[in-house]
Order: sequence, then C-alpha cells, then structure tokens
Amino acid sequence: MSGWEHFPDRKGFVVGFILMGFGLGAFFFGFLSTHLIQSADMNKYPDPLTGQHFFTKEVADKVPHMLRVLCLCYAILSMVGISLVTRNPKFIQ
Repeated sequence: MSGWEHFPDRKGFVVGFILMGFGLGAFFFGFLSTHLIQSADMNKYPDPLTGQHFFTKEVADKVPHMLRVLCLCYAILSMVGISLVTRNPKFIQ
C-alpha cells in the first residue's frame, strides 16, 4: 500500500519489485545457510541397515548456529525495512 502511494501509476512495478525481493532473499539466504553448515568433510555416509545416506554429526552440530545467524539477519533486515516504510504526504488526510 505504501509503495502504491509513492508510485500510483506503476502498481505492477511495485508488486514486481517486492516479489523480486522475496526471490532474491531466498537465493541469497540459501547460499548463506549452505556456507554456514558446510564442513571440510561433507560426504554422506550410508547407514549399513537401511542404505540411506546421512551427513556426519559435525554437520548436524552446525545447524543451531546457522539458525541463530539467519534469525539475526532476518531481524536486522526487518528492522531496516520497517524503519524505511513511509506514507506519501499527499495521501495522508
């Protein structure tokens, strides 16, 4: 709504820009989470009973750290985004 007030003739562009942000966020944070979890030994080891492949315990131990880092990134980006939202003065009554 706030974006539409600043660009009333380009509402499709505003929605497209917002959707592009969602896509780029998923792209960027996918690489970030992979980087935070990767270890020197990323080989999957097979379970002798079922034949399924699993990562090492070292990889699983890094998941809580990755979640904390991503949560901090999301919180910072949310606060920056919230602080930048403004209403167009022409539409305030």
